[in-house]
Amino acid sequence: MTQPAIGAPRIETMPILSPSGFSRLVWYEWGPREAERVVLCVHGLTRNGRDFEVLAQALAAGGMRVASVDMPGRGRSERLRSRMRSWPSPGSRGSCVTGSPRST
Repeated sequence: MTQPAIGAPRIETMPILSPSGFSRLVWYEWGPREAERVVLCVHGLTRNGRDFEVLAQALAAGGMRVASVDMPGRGRSERLRSRMRSWPSPGSRGSCVTGSPRST
């Protein structure tokens, strides 16, 4: 994979399983993959993972790895394949958490 331009995120995908089948989940990453400090950003109800781009670029410039997900049915992620709502909590707001990954 070619390296994105400075400030541009890497776009990652994975299948997720719901009771009605698989859907595609998309997330964005900035900063070095091998960083010791990781920040996970999750958007609120009507938003998407790119909402954290400015924050992510600033943190990545400081050597952190930042991941920001498009929740199911938002941004580039597919909707869940059921009659259930794609987003479980209508009062949700965006947030970020930080941590250091540990080997088990």
